[in-house]
Amino acid sequence: MSQDILWQARNEIIALSAEVGIDGSALLNALPSSSQLLTGSQVPTLSPRYRGKCSVLFHIHQMRNGKSWPWMRLHTFKHGGISRVFNGLQWQRQNSATHWPITPHFGQSNTVSTPQPPSASATLADWRATRFASLQVQYQALPTLTPTHPWLQQRFAAQLPSAVLQRCHLRGNHQQLLLPLQHHHGEISGFQLLTWGENAQKRFWLRRQGLLTGSYALISGQPGPVALCEGLATALSIALAWPGKIYIGLCANNLAAVRAKITGKVVIFYDNDNWKPDYGNPGQQAALACRQTRDILVGPQFSSEQQQTKPTDFNDLHNLAGIAELMHQIRRHWTVKSSY
Repeated sequence: MSQDILWQARNEIIALSAEVGIDGSALLNALPSSSQLLTGSQVPTLSPRYRGKCSVLFHIHQMRNGKSWPWMRLHTFKHGGISRVFNGLQWQRQNSATHWPITPHFGQSNTVSTPQPPSASATLADWRATRFASLQVQYQALPTLTPTHPWLQQRFAAQLPSAVLQRCHLRGNHQQLLLPLQHHHGEISGFQLLTWGENAQKRFWLRRQGLLTGSYALISGQPGPVALCEGLATALSIALAWPGKIYIGLCANNLAAVRAKITGKVVIFYDNDNWKPDYGNPGQQAALACRQTRDILVGPQFSSEQQQTKPTDFNDLHNLAGIAELMHQIRRHWTVKSSY
């Protein structure tokens, strides 16, 4: 059973691994024994800068009925320390009803054409393409969000108005959210999958390998200055005060690749990760690294009292200081008298 889960979830494991710089494909081809910790040069990485800076803990859980399921923790010491966990039992429960076939949500017709599972001899590329096609079907069946959605209630001190949500292509139900990702020339490259609650997770599912770098989500807007930031919650808070387009780079490491796709001047709203002095300030450093000549860098400014909660981004500013302060810090950059 563990091997079946590992095979069916290869795309997700590889995507999770990539978020911490680990080569998930190579890892799956040479998994360690149960309960073994891989460190240093034992961990295959995607680039030399992650070599020696990652670890993998792999474990097979045995159940009373004789079945088993895999668990692994993927970690990098870079960027202040980032971990991703794959829980095979949880993955199977969440995906058993949505893998083959997919049933459309909310009473929609079952005549939607669903992709068939790859054969036993399928390659990783086959599984990736089929999973992407499945998510496309699922996305089309999901409704757009309303301001009362539980994830919005959880992440925002005040409800987001429908006007902001209409600018975003986010869809979801009470269990998960799907956000389409774009690449060159508006090509749909994959989806970001969000779940919340006790086992909150953020996953990226790409149509083919290598597309995560340079992929982004987009909040539409009026002609004028273009904004760039890291995450979805941050972007939605910024959208309350920013009527123009907002590119969502998905993570700090991806900002440079996304910035390279945007022509003209950009206002980069970076995360102020100053609570990790041992690792510098990853959000600010990534913004500085991708900044072009005429770009403007803007980080959230917090009061001494607000600093006690160790906030980092504009969603934190929205929750701690309110909409008026959020508008004050963001809106003035929309009126910069420059040519965009």
